[in-house]
Amino acid sequence: MIELEKLTKRYAGPSGSVEALRDVSLSVAPGEIFGVIGRSGAGKSTLIRCINLLERPTAGRVRVAGRDLTALSAAELRAARREIGMIFQHFNLLSSRDVFGNVALPLELRGESRAAIRDKVMPLLDLVGLSDRADRYPSQLSGGQKQRVGIARALATDPKVLLCDEATSALDPETTDQILELIRDIRDRLNLTVVLITHEMAVVKEIADRVAVMERGSVIEHGATYDVFTRPQHATTRSFVADLIGFNLPPALEKRLAAARLEGNSRLWRLLFTGPHADDPVIAELSRNLGLDLAILHGRIDEIQGRPFGVMVVQARGDDARLAAAKSYLASRKIQVEELNDVVTIDRAAV
Repeated sequence: MIELEKLTKRYAGPSGSVEALRDVSLSVAPGEIFGVIGRSGAGKSTLIRCINLLERPTAGRVRVAGRDLTALSAAELRAARREIGMIFQHFNLLSSRDVFGNVALPLELRGESRAAIRDKVMPLLDLVGLSDRADRYPSQLSGGQKQRVGIARALATDPKVLLCDEATSALDPETTDQILELIRDIRDRLNLTVVLITHEMAVVKEIADRVAVMERGSVIEHGATYDVFTRPQHATTRSFVADLIGFNLPPALEKRLAAARLEGNSRLWRLLFTGPHADDPVIAELSRNLGLDLAILHGRIDEIQGRPFGVMVVQARGDDARLAAAKSYLASRKIQVEELNDVVTIDRAAV
């Protein structure tokens, strides 16, 4: 549905040009929710605005539904943009218009009749749960309700693609969950393709089928959300997911371990459980079958896209043969084992 080919975007600055995007190539499948994450200044907002050509790339091509937007005339581009809806972090509602009027605006600009507009707007308000607030003004709405108005407005022209520019960043956690669930429900009902940019990894974990991680205008890692979360390849990605999925040791535990000296026959392991063995009682089996003493120091079990994974830090005591046998057993169950004995020198950003 969306193909970005070697996108580059430069801005003129007082000390020369600034490169906001550098040779970015990505594709988004029809019906997919695709997340783009990065810190402030990574280029993600520029990237999403290049998809509908609110920002025209300095170089590269943008194809949406098979059409090369960069090759269209101004009139053709205006028509093509009707198939691309966009919702914003700060809602961008007109304070002088009520809810109905804000959602109706793109249809009025298109020249639709009053009857056609009403027939379109009221079902959209029902879809986003605001049919009883059609005559309210933005000042009378909560943040979540304002974002629902923004979503309804973005859907008014029957788009194939929905772009979400930090759509939940101004919302509290409970409202964020509600808006994400609404976006997922709308995607399923209307068969939309969604691109969502955020600096919140929890948002990506909750909703995205695939994700791209950006840094300094480049995509440094991308893939299925489950794979990126459980097997991050780049240091920046690892820093994003570390706290969220339990890679990092709690500070109090890290201090306690750093102050203690492990005996020669003790090992500190971080175990990563993924795939079909994530729910298996491997710790009990290691203790029972190999005679190891195992202390669970830290752990977390979670799901991404309905697939389980877990992270656990254990202290294992036993002779060298039993410890080696335990690592072999864990490897046979597709469980990653990372040695953490030198806890004093753990680099939290690289964990």
